[in-house]
Amino acid sequence: MCGIIGFSFRNEELVSKGIKSIEHRGPDAFNSYLDDNISLGHSLLSIRGEVKNSVQPFKEPNSDWLLAFNGQIYNLEYIKNLISSDLSNESLDTKILYELINIYGWNFVDHIEGMYCIFLMNIKTEEMRLYRDSSGQKPLYYSKVGQDIYFSSEVKGLISLGIKKDVDFESVSFFLHLGYLPGSNTIFKNIKRLLPGEYLIFNKNKKIFKQKEINESCRTNFFLENISDDLNSLVDLHLQSKTRVCMNLSGGMDSSSLLWASKNSDKNISALTTKFSNAPNEYNEEVKLAEKLCKSLDVEHDVIEITKKDFISNFIEAYQTVEEPNGNVAIPLYFLTAKYHKANNNTVVISGDGGDETWGGYNHHLESKKLDLNKFYFLKKMATQNFIKRRIFFNLADPIERYLYLRSSSSNMCRNDLKALTEYLKKHLASLLCGDEIRNLSVTQQMFSFERLSWLAEENFMRSDKLYMSQSIEVRSPFAFESFRKEFNSKFELKKLWQNGLNKYPLRNSLNGKLIDEINWRKEKVGWKAPLQEKWYDSEFKSLLLDIIPNKNTDIISWNKLRKSIEMTDKYPGKLINYFASLAIISNHHSLDL
Repeated sequence: MCGIIGFSFRNEELVSKGIKSIEHRGPDAFNSYLDDNISLGHSLLSIRGEVKNSVQPFKEPNSDWLLAFNGQIYNLEYIKNLISSDLSNESLDTKILYELINIYGWNFVDHIEGMYCIFLMNIKTEEMRLYRDSSGQKPLYYSKVGQDIYFSSEVKGLISLGIKKDVDFESVSFFLHLGYLPGSNTIFKNIKRLLPGEYLIFNKNKKIFKQKEINESCRTNFFLENISDDLNSLVDLHLQSKTRVCMNLSGGMDSSSLLWASKNSDKNISALTTKFSNAPNEYNEEVKLAEKLCKSLDVEHDVIEITKKDFISNFIEAYQTVEEPNGNVAIPLYFLTAKYHKANNNTVVISGDGGDETWGGYNHHLESKKLDLNKFYFLKKMATQNFIKRRIFFNLADPIERYLYLRSSSSNMCRNDLKALTEYLKKHLASLLCGDEIRNLSVTQQMFSFERLSWLAEENFMRSDKLYMSQSIEVRSPFAFESFRKEFNSKFELKKLWQNGLNKYPLRNSLNGKLIDEINWRKEKVGWKAPLQEKWYDSEFKSLLLDIIPNKNTDIISWNKLRKSIEMTDKYPGKLINYFASLAIISNHHSLDL
């Protein structure tokens, strides 16, 4: 895992400044490449090989290709066999990727599987391209100013290069409906992001600037006749590392199943679980399950205790680190966990993220399935309910509109514009749902696909990348592996995901007798959250929120009204307060007029 930054002209001082802004992403080496058409910088986090062999940007003397790469390519054995070069003993994915590019040119992307953002330039033709993987695990931002393009792994990189921070107020409004911002827009007018599975072409001489979708083929086979066998193969791909690997273990099905599979590999892996101080028992129930599982699997297990003081003292820094407004109430918890991993020299962390979006783990997935199975009974009733609730009718037969019905929110503290948000999502993301393998699915499964491209990519993975990379740690999410998800979509009917009152039934059934029963057949989904409402929200926390929230009103947010609602009661304001607090923190950090 690394960081890339650059722009389409020569300026050594500016690219050095850009590298400095993202040095936390890769503290092992910093390097740059410059010519009249490109200034390209790279910060290296060495995971698979020696630092001296891993330094980027990468260019061989007799090749026209210039490469900067952030992420991991997992199907290396397939690529080695494909290119038939003497790379049998090579484990460094950058070198293998570069050899693939030398042979297949721009078509290299048809043969890779992994999580990545990639810069590739043909020095001879002066054409350059930026790529983001199909699952969207690695963010990549860009800005076009005049005839030049700027790009970076992080927003702060572009700002360090001088990109203006003009606010996109429509995007702010969209964020306040969802708690994150999907699509290509950010809250900054001049900063865009690549969509999952998208690449951008830029040729300075011909002034070409357009975007296309990666036609990613599945190169790794998953048969799903016995899911536990496929889990072993899936996890093996994600354990490729010469550094310490640790599992974020919650005690739920997704991380527990991955830990079980990791024990069948030859990689020594440990596990980490969090517990909360001064919390009701139900907030720490999964700690006991995680401890029991690790004991049964003979896995080294650490438990860290997070206190209210930890949460409050890291609150502002955590939301600043995410760079974009994000309403997830657990962001300080993720940040504290990342800090603990760094203190214990864990360079690679395995996460169960993406499991719920594969197996149907959330309540709104089940609600959507009920809509599919009872179309004519429910649709009229729900359409009426959603109009009363939000003053807008959603077409619940459309996956994007159904997602918004189930997942969006509104507040009387800000301008509401769900109709414009619906139009924006259909314009920016509907094209990603047009493949035959998507169109042939049920509306709920189409909604799953949309959720992976929006919430999972732009909230979950973006947040995870920023928080963990701030500590120079790479997070890998096996359940987001594209080949596995596509195979799963094609082989499992919707009704098979829920059986006997349990979600994720195919996974549970395959691990019967392999995982402890208390986890495998547990019905309750607790979720990972701090006990804010019950125990931690007090006068100190209230004062923190009031320090963050501006004392003014603007065209889109009634900040004064929000402040008064906080001041009038000692009760926790609810999860929507994190939407506004996150936005205020970003606004204060960048001196924006919100």
